[in-house]
Amino acid sequence: MSYKYHPDKPVVVYEIYVPVCREHQKLLSEILDSFRDPAWILEAPDVKRVVSSLVLDGKPEHSMPAEVYAQREAAVLADIRLAVGGYSIYQVDGRFVTEKGIDDEPSWVVRLIIQDPRQEKGCRAGFISLAKLIVRNCIAKRLSASKRDDQIWFIEYENCRLERWTRG
Repeated sequence: MSYKYHPDKPVVVYEIYVPVCREHQKLLSEILDSFRDPAWILEAPDVKRVVSSLVLDGKPEHSMPAEVYAQREAAVLADIRLAVGGYSIYQVDGRFVTEKGIDDEPSWVVRLIIQDPRQEKGCRAGFISLAKLIVRNCIAKRLSASKRDDQIWFIEYENCRLERWTRG
């Protein structure tokens, strides 16, 4: 069986560093699985406004019937669920300089690759920004509910390209 080449497309890669603990392990699973829930996505600050701008696509706010708006909003949210379609988690041993000295702390690294599922060679204006906003706000908001007093680090790699080879 041969492989089919899919040309490169722009993606944003996120790495989120979270201290290893039982509480974070459960919370991370819940958060990452929640990207499938449109209601949860819309809870993040500013997300509703950005989704609305993508739905309206430059048209005035009251320019389309409510049912059309709802259909388009559902499509954007479905795309977001596909944009953050998977993740990988691995553990690293970290060493950090603090006010008290050097602190050794194992961390989980969650890697997300964000892409626009409707565009083969690019992305719609505002789509990647929306996905990044959701990732930052949803993950930070939920992890900040944790009782622990830890730092959570977000590293964003922009201008990345994804090339895929698939069987078929």
